[in-house]
Amino acid sequence: MKRLFVDASDILGDEIHIYDKGQINHLLHVLRMKIGDALLVFDGAGMEYSTEIIEIAETKKPEVVLGVKSARPFERFPKTAVTLFQGIPKGQKFDEIVRKSTELGVYRIVPLETARVVAEIRQESFEKKRVRLNRIAEEAAKQSRRGDVPEVAPPVTVAGACERIAAGTAANERSLRENAAFDAAILLYELEDGLTLKQALRRLKPEAKWDTGLNIALLIGPEGGFEEAEASLLTGAGAISVTVGDTILRTETAGPAALAMLLYELEL
Repeated sequence: MKRLFVDASDILGDEIHIYDKGQINHLLHVLRMKIGDALLVFDGAGMEYSTEIIEIAETKKPEVVLGVKSARPFERFPKTAVTLFQGIPKGQKFDEIVRKSTELGVYRIVPLETARVVAEIRQESFEKKRVRLNRIAEEAAKQSRRGDVPEVAPPVTVAGACERIAAGTAANERSLRENAAFDAAILLYELEDGLTLKQALRRLKPEAKWDTGLNIALLIGPEGGFEEAEASLLTGAGAISVTVGDTILRTETAGPAALAMLLYELEL
């Protein structure tokens, strides 16, 4: 069955109204859907709707109306909510990080401004890039049959990340985990030669909240990694410094790899 993500504001009782021209064009002219065709709709926040097309208006203000046949909570969420704080890489590397992390089950992605970020980061220019990254996350969510779309949030500095970790609060979190405290913050750091990611996670596992799951921050540096002063700030705020082996992973590899290891250890 064809799948579609909509904003919660588009859901009005037993009808869903689609006004986005891009979505309408995709439904009518790419998928060639028509009145009576079935469509599975997700609101991006945990609800799944079985619908059918009941009205098509191709006017100056095009609209497609879906009739809701049934609604239920989407049940295939990872219990562990991982917020990936990703050092901003150069070029198009962030595209692949968002794509792979979404497929693997990341909850939220926060671009992280650090001393070794190569690209010049300006709020205005990155905001345009963030729109594209959120679109990539939505496409990856559809492809991997997720019921939600992880948000790519506005960038934060290392100091900002420290505040969130130290305060134990994930600002602006969505769904049932809104403003929920991080149960742990994991810092991948190339100079760490003692504690492994596996060891750190196994210390957490006995305390895991199996009913609601753990809420974890995962911190990854950009090309060149974190400076020692930044790592000290993060661990001082409560992050656990870990290693994932003797080899140094590229920044676009480290996040998805650590995310897969983390969810494997805590979910499976």
